Amino acid sequence: MQRSRLNVFVFAIALTLAGCSRSSKTTSSEAGVTSDGGASDAGADTAEGGIDSDAGAMAAEDALPSSIAPDLADRSRHLVEAIAKDDPLLAQDFVFPRDAYAASHDRSDASSVWDKKVIGLFARDIHTLHKRIKNSSHAAFLTFELGHEVQQITPKPKDFNRPLWRAKHSKITISIDGKTDRIDIAEMMGWRGAWYVTRLRGT
Repeated sequence: MQRSRLNVFVFAIALTLAGCSRSSKTTSSEAGVTSDGGASDAGADTAEGGIDSDAGAMAAEDALPSSIAPDLADRSRHLVEAIAKDDPLLAQDFVFPRDAYAASHDRSDASSVWDKKVIGLFARDIHTLHKRIKNSSHAAFLTFELGHEVQQITPKPKDFNRPLWRAKHSKITISIDGKTDRIDIAEMMGWRGAWYVTRLRGT
């Protein structure tokens, strides 16, 4: 139990640092800095009533992510490796980011909720699947299939504050000693053109 709690704590710190790095890069991009170091015209257009860069950035973040993006297969492979080695840290790039969770929810304690309901349960589910899947240490990734239950969330108070996309029951097909098996992912959410796990198991 102490090892499990330590893993969750370390995992949360690693994801938070990764989120800060992504956030820093995004800020530089959205600031409209040109290659010569000067400011682009985007800011001027917005100030003069032209194109709203913030609205455009939000629309891009809320767009339906592709189900065939190359990085999706790579991150799915990381999830299988995490289950095989009983180490949730190996799949940290497949979890819905902490900063994204806080930004997309209409509640002041969103970060704390992420700690408990996203990262905490994800780590627990990795350990559970490692134990329940027979010979899980031999598991190898084969394919990823986005769930057919894809819908756009309707923003509402005390819940999501933007129309993100949700996919339920996505499937990852794995191979174990020559036999195939499938892992059902209870829920995934779209953020900035990519799919992330918010709930790995249904219970």
